[in-house]
Amino acid sequence: MSRAQKIYLLILSLYVIFDFVLGSLVSLFLWEQTKNIQTILSYHFFLFLSIIVFTQFGSHRLQSSTPNSIYSLSIVLGVIQAFLLYLFQHNLSSMIPIIGFTSGGVIGLQAVSSGRITQSIQSGDSLRFISLKSATTNLVALLTIPILTYLITHYGTYSFSYILGLVIGVVLILSVRLLPLTRESSSYRPILAMRNLWSLPEMRNYIFSRFIYGFFNGPIWAVLGIITFRFVGNLAVWGIISTLLSLTQILGSYFFGKLQSRQYQISYAVIATLLFGSVTLFLGINWNFITFMGYQIGLTLLGITFSLQFENTTFELLNLDALTSSYQKEIVGLGEICLGLGRLAIIGLLIVINFNFDNELYVRLLLLGIASIPLLISSRQKSAILYT
Repeated sequence: MSRAQKIYLLILSLYVIFDFVLGSLVSLFLWEQTKNIQTILSYHFFLFLSIIVFTQFGSHRLQSSTPNSIYSLSIVLGVIQAFLLYLFQHNLSSMIPIIGFTSGGVIGLQAVSSGRITQSIQSGDSLRFISLKSATTNLVALLTIPILTYLITHYGTYSFSYILGLVIGVVLILSVRLLPLTRESSSYRPILAMRNLWSLPEMRNYIFSRFIYGFFNGPIWAVLGIITFRFVGNLAVWGIISTLLSLTQILGSYFFGKLQSRQYQISYAVIATLLFGSVTLFLGINWNFITFMGYQIGLTLLGITFSLQFENTTFELLNLDALTSSYQKEIVGLGEICLGLGRLAIIGLLIVINFNFDNELYVRLLLLGIASIPLLISSRQKSAILYT
C-alpha cells in the first residue's frame, strides 16, 4: 500500500467521526433542544438544498482545481459549522438556515472530491484497497459512535463533540494537503448531457428512479433517527441501536457478496422483501418499539439488495454506448440533482402539511410510504425482486 493510500485511510477514518459529530448529532441535539420535528425538517430542507448546490459547484470547480483542494474546502465549511454549533448551541434553532447550508456544503463537496481522490491514488490491486477502505471506515464507525454518544449522555453536554469536530477538521485540512494529486483536464456539461441523452429510455428511467429515491432517502435521514430517539429517550442507547443496525448492514452486505449463485441472491432479495413487507403491514396495525425496530432491520436488509441493484443500473447506463460513456460525470451529476429534488419535495411536503408526532397516523402513513418506494423503483427497472 502506497504512502498516499495510508494517508487517505487516515483521512477517511477521521472523517467518519467528523461527519457524525456535524451530521447525525446535530439533528439529535436540535430535537433535544426544541422537541419540534418541524425544526428538524427545516434543517434538512436547507441541508438537501445545499447538497445540490455544492455538488454542482464542486463538479465545475474540479475542471480548474485539484480534488484535494475541493476536499479541503468541504472540511473548512465543517470547521465553520463546528464553531457555530459551539458558539450558538443554546439557541441553535435560530441558526437553522446557516447550519443546514454549511452541513450540506460539507457533504456535497466531500462526495464530489472523495471519489476522484480514490481513483487518483489507486495502484496495483484497486479492489483490495477499496475493500480495505470500506472495512476501515465501518470499524471506526462501530467503535466511535457508541463511545461518543455515551460520553455526551454521561456529561450531559454536546460541547466537547463540537470541539472534537474543530480539532479533527484542522487535522484533516493539513492531511489532505499531503496527497499528491493533480488537476483534471476534463469538462462538466450537465445541460448538454440532458439534451443529448433524454431520448434514451434508460436515461429517463434513471432520472425517474433517482427522483423517487429521494422520497425514500429524505425521510430516512430526517425522521427515522428521531423516532428511535423518542422511543428510547437516551442518546447512549440510541448510539448502541445505531451501531447494531450498522453492524447488521455490514454483515448483510458481506453475506450477500458471498452468494455467488444468482439464484441465491434472488432468494435473499425475496426473503428480505417479504420480511420488510410483513413487518411494515404489522407496523400499521400495532405501533410500538418492537415493530418499529423490526421495520428498521427489514429496511436495512432490503436496502442492501436495493442499493446494489441501483448501482448496477447506473453502471449499465454509464457504459450503455459511446455516447453515454462520454457523459459519465454528467449523468452522475444529474442523478444527484434529481435525488436532491426528490428529498426536497418530500421534506417540503412534510413541512407544508405540518407533519408531527402528535398524530400517529401521520407517522404510520410516512413509514408505509417509505416501504413502497423500493418496489416502485424496482418495477420501473424490471427488478428481479419484483418478478421473482
